[in-house]
Amino acid sequence: MISAEQGERWVSSHRDQVPQIQGALKAIAETLWAQRTMLSPDLASGLAGAALFLGYLSRRPGFEGAKPQAEALLELAIEGIARAPRPSLYAGFVGLAWCIEHLNGRVLDAQAEDPNADVDEILLDILQVDGWDAEYDLISGLVGIGVYALERCPRPTGMAILDRILHHLERLAIPRGPGLAWPTPPERLPPWQRRLSPQGYLNMGLAHGAPAVLLLLAAMQRVGLDPGRTSPLLAGGMAWFMDQIQTPDGPGYLAGWCPMEEARVSQGPGRIAWCYGDLGASVAMLQTARLAGEAAWEEVALDIARRAAVRPVAEAGVMDVGLCHGSAGNLHVFHRLYRMTGEPIFQDAAGRYLQHVLASRVPGSGFAGFTAYRPPFDEDGATLECGQPHVPAPGLLEGAAGVGLALLATLDPADPSWDRFLLLSTPLPVLPKA
Repeated sequence: MISAEQGERWVSSHRDQVPQIQGALKAIAETLWAQRTMLSPDLASGLAGAALFLGYLSRRPGFEGAKPQAEALLELAIEGIARAPRPSLYAGFVGLAWCIEHLNGRVLDAQAEDPNADVDEILLDILQVDGWDAEYDLISGLVGIGVYALERCPRPTGMAILDRILHHLERLAIPRGPGLAWPTPPERLPPWQRRLSPQGYLNMGLAHGAPAVLLLLAAMQRVGLDPGRTSPLLAGGMAWFMDQIQTPDGPGYLAGWCPMEEARVSQGPGRIAWCYGDLGASVAMLQTARLAGEAAWEEVALDIARRAAVRPVAEAGVMDVGLCHGSAGNLHVFHRLYRMTGEPIFQDAAGRYLQHVLASRVPGSGFAGFTAYRPPFDEDGATLECGQPHVPAPGLLEGAAGVGLALLATLDPADPSWDRFLLLSTPLPVLPKA
């Protein structure tokens, strides 16, 4: 739970920016609705993500009309979900199911029948294999399915899905250095990363790597899965992850990934972001520590987060405003850290990124005034001929819908629990130190 006092203090400190924020929210909502037929059904870039934004927006006075729009977008997504058949949280049917589960009875009217009973059975069937040969991560793999399952707990099917995920995480873990790690084989890497890591790599980012696994394991432990299975994995994974934390004389404590050929890498990434590097990993580690009751882990997490908080925005590698690796994502993660800790250093950092988001908006251009950066090279690392690297983007992860949710959270003293899909919070209470 968050401190209501901290939430109120945050909202009060940004009252002067409310008109700008309200204008951006209105433009995002109107543009998403106007272009709804152009959107894919998924959570990260399509209709499900747009519905999440509009659903939460409908709770704000003056935006009540967004509620039936959110319901209509979910219906469109359900009709088109055959276009997103993968068991992926961000790009497949799991993300739509998570969105329906999360909004049902919380933001939208509760449905009389369980809307996801069939999804649970499909996932249990998919997970019944003995050997998992797909991704393990948050974006596309097992951890993302686990985020959905946590939303379903304490239903028996939610617990059963978590148990099957634990089975696969046990078998995918390998001994590494002082603990355990989860490798990504080379065939799952784009060509440019495969050249750097020909035997695959160990990922340290929240989006694709160990921080998400560790947080899910701590959550599994808290909901009552066998501690004889969860505890060794969590302790071993954290031992390896802590060994990868570097001295703070470089640009960051954590690298994005470590090639299998190396014991550890010597340089962390310069970028401050949710997906890779210190910021996203630190808030996941802080939650893991509090769920597991490990004060030493918490202190390390806060040290990493505090150093990220004092980095100037101009030195953070921010190229756009999206949740994934842009200023809205940094705004929301620092905002979340402030709500979790009450430390002014995080409030100040969030305020700087809020200014960046608002200053980046150009009404009448992009998507509701916002654009997303597209790197000018392909998966082979070849330079692309492109006239404009910043493009309109409606989506939740990299586009305007996600920016809207981050801005909306700045106006609301209540807990912004929509960020569970980012693993910036969970359905389980994360309590401060005693």
